[in-house]
Amino acid sequence: LDVAAAEFLAWLDSPKATTRKGRPLSRFSIRGLKQTVNAFTNGVSNVAVSSVTPELIEAWLDKRNVSPTTKDNDKRELSRFFQWCIDRPRHWLTLNPCAGVK
Repeated sequence: LDVAAAEFLAWLDSPKATTRKGRPLSRFSIRGLKQTVNAFTNGVSNVAVSSVTPELIEAWLDKRNVSPTTKDNDKRELSRFFQWCIDRPRHWLTLNPCAGVK
């Protein structure tokens, strides 16, 4: 997880950082993604990316002392990170664990 997060954060600082539609990410999106991915990796044990489950994500979200809206934003930002892990050339995951988070 730590290696995947480090590579994702480096990707965010590159010109290749784009939305799913190919548009450059805004600086606000990049800042939010960085904060959330850092908080998640610091808040859970270093496990294999493929071992991250919806239950692990829910437990992390439940521990956060933030508003429901912030938790929803965190889930969306984590979903973007895990989608990046699925995308080529990585293929570190086949399913996004955030899809099962309620």
